[in-house]
Amino acid sequence: MAREVFLRLRERGRRAALHEIPYRYTLLALVDSPSTAATDYSMPAGGRRLDADLDGLDEDLRRRHPHALIFEFHNSEDTQPMLGIDPAKPACEYEVGPIGPGSARAFEIGTWRNVDHLGRPGKYLIELPARYVLEESPVRERRRRRLAQFREAGYDFDPRWSHYLESRADVAASRRRGYLAGCLARKVADWITGCG
Repeated sequence: MAREVFLRLRERGRRAALHEIPYRYTLLALVDSPSTAATDYSMPAGGRRLDADLDGLDEDLRRRHPHALIFEFHNSEDTQPMLGIDPAKPACEYEVGPIGPGSARAFEIGTWRNVDHLGRPGKYLIELPARYVLEESPVRERRRRRLAQFREAGYDFDPRWSHYLESRADVAASRRRGYLAGCLARKVADWITGCG
């Protein structure tokens, strides 16, 4: 979806850059393939926190693109109450919510703005719905063991994010549900254009 939104912004004459994070930089790579994972962001040097959101990337992007608005795309399981998905509602009728946290109701596409460790407004986050599938039991067990090893070594991981290790987005099912449709990319591009 980020690529589709990027293309629509460029079609509108907007200056935009797309940064896709290689898998090897993610927390999943660190847990699944520690020997080949790049730990720059998922396990930052000098820290004791495993970072699922790769917050260290924010500073890198600010240096490379000073004064730019940064939009980070996430997805959440479409059954999460924060998204307010009505299974009977067509995806092209979904709405992008106002910048949170919190609003009068849940929107199908959630948005909020992070505040950095110095209290400054940071990147905008766009939370898109996705169909999810539970990982196979051996994968879940291996990930739990690996995470326990990190904890024993003194690393902290927020247990609220454990579901990231238990399931994954099902791209084919998400596409069938309309979550990757061009109409949603246009709505998100409209929302981004309104922020700038």
